[in-house]
Amino acid sequence: MEGGVFPIGSRVRVVTDSPLEGLKGTIIAINMIATPGKPTICFYKIDLDGMRLQEPLWFEYHEVELAGTSCEEPTDC
Repeated sequence: MEGGVFPIGSRVRVVTDSPLEGLKGTIIAINMIATPGKPTICFYKIDLDGMRLQEPLWFEYHEVELAGTSCEEPTDC
């Protein structure tokens, strides 16, 4: 994983090619999978704005980006 981990509470936008592309939401949980000798993989549980879902959805780290001001940066892993 390049970059870092977005903190809980971060505002993000879905960038994956799917019907959800472009939607914004808030990270409410993070699940990290660490395997010795391999890069750490992060999954974000996101509460999407305006979606009436029973559960927030999980997205892999490369499926979202920070939304908002350009000064927002992920923290280091």
